[in-house]
Amino acid sequence: MQQEINWPAEGTARVPYRMFCDPDIYQAELSRIFLGPTWQYLALAGELPEPGDYLTTFLGETPVIVTRGHDGEIHALVNRCAHRGNLVCLKRRGHADNLTCVYHAWRYDLEGNLDTSPFGAALPARAGCQRASSSKSTASRNCASTASAISSLARSHPRRRHWRHTSAI
Repeated sequence: MQQEINWPAEGTARVPYRMFCDPDIYQAELSRIFLGPTWQYLALAGELPEPGDYLTTFLGETPVIVTRGHDGEIHALVNRCAHRGNLVCLKRRGHADNLTCVYHAWRYDLEGNLDTSPFGAALPARAGCQRASSSKSTASRNCASTASAISSLARSHPRRRHWRHTSAI
């Protein structure tokens, strides 16, 4: 049973400390804000001026890579390798022709499609980083929306607990 939150007599300008440290409140905020059907800011289009430019950020606790593809379009994908869930991009920003996981060298194109793997024929049928399925963009900003359908993927595989599907750009 959840405890009642007692606000100071001075009013809502003073926030109870519990609001900042209670894990239940934190989880509720994550699910309502970052994992719900809302748009979240990821990057400015001007931060990715050239094809091959990328930056990394977070959508709640989910690491995200935002890239400018060779087609000139902006793409967003979960910054986790489909093989073992390792981070693919370790740098905050950069320029690359492809994205390579440092763990087992799985290589992805800038849209998140798997290019090559040292295991060749042992690839799963749908290997690749989790990508966007719907988008919203303006001339200056790019946003992402989480989809609840991928939440089951995160729950079903404990090593991939930070995987979340993002829709973007």
